[in-house]
Amino acid sequence: NIIMNNTLKIKIALNAILAISIAPYLYLFFILEQFDYYSIMFAIANISGFLGLVFFIYQIIIANRPFVKLFTQNIIEVNKYHKILGIYGTIFVFMHPIVEMYMYGESLLFVLVPYVNTQFQTHITYGRIAFFIFLIILLTSTIFRNKLQYRNWLKTHYLSYILVPLVFAHLNDIGTYYATNSLVQFYTIFLFITFAIATIYRVAVYFNFNKYTYTVKNISEYGQDIATITLAPKNKKVAYTPGQYYYIKIEKLFGEEHPFSLLEYKENGDIVFGVKEIGKFSKKMAQLKKDQIVYIEGPYGEFTKEAQNQDPKVIIAGGIGFTPFYELIKNHTTENTFLFYCNRKIEEALNIMELKKILKNRYFNVLDNDDTKGESIINKRLDMD
Repeated sequence: NIIMNNTLKIKIALNAILAISIAPYLYLFFILEQFDYYSIMFAIANISGFLGLVFFIYQIIIANRPFVKLFTQNIIEVNKYHKILGIYGTIFVFMHPIVEMYMYGESLLFVLVPYVNTQFQTHITYGRIAFFIFLIILLTSTIFRNKLQYRNWLKTHYLSYILVPLVFAHLNDIGTYYATNSLVQFYTIFLFITFAIATIYRVAVYFNFNKYTYTVKNISEYGQDIATITLAPKNKKVAYTPGQYYYIKIEKLFGEEHPFSLLEYKENGDIVFGVKEIGKFSKKMAQLKKDQIVYIEGPYGEFTKEAQNQDPKVIIAGGIGFTPFYELIKNHTTENTFLFYCNRKIEEALNIMELKKILKNRYFNVLDNDDTKGESIINKRLDMD
């Protein structure tokens, strides 16, 4: 109920912001001087462009993780809304040039060919370029998403920050409603200012503004490809509740950042992450040197929030996916808490001694590639039987 209530609040807030954001443009339908076919189609052509802009800017802003965190830590729910905005925003983005093309009696070349022979055509071409960029972002997010590495996909999305200024340049001299309606003009400028503020904040965070600085204290190996990394704070300590995750950045400038669930939060402020070495970044994490500096952003998420109480619990966790459950077990265990911890081999299990101490005979190791025998060890894959 806690998660559902919070999710509902986020949805209501996001929808309310969207409704308020598009209202000034929808209002233009109600102030039409004539309601003939041409006037209505002309309004649809222009207003669809404005709505496409609102949806796109809204998408960029809520995809701006550090900015969104100022208001909520439930990034997953916001990301779901981001996809919904993309679907409906795409409809408006396509509607604008297609209806304009129809109204002017032009062919598809009107949309695709970047004419620059007059100032009017040049400003239309700003819109054409913005449309081409939008197509790149759309195609790399849909048809070609599975064929692109995450890094390359992310780079194509940086084009969003070029697209928005091009749209502003497009409508600045030729937008009829923009030029003749002061409400539309001021509100559109307000949208661009909001976009600029969110963008500046994101760039600042990229250069480690408002991030936590930690140093590597210890790295422990578990099996062949699993490690725990203990980090000590240099100044401020991160906030934390069980089940949350953080973005970790290794290089000070121009480095990638990836999310990792926190395994343990120690009383002295040290934090411990579990890492499975399956990608370039996770392998770099496991190869960090003692006293090396890393940058932490977060926390994010609300995973396990519904279990942070004294209710009975049965926890089933596999491999490195166990990490968000350890603090939950430390802080919210009762005599009716049971853990089934699934791994290939016993040496891959994290914090076994601590778990046995907390859970006693309610802790079970489930091993599918290990003949180790013992009390509370299950030597097979966990299934419904």
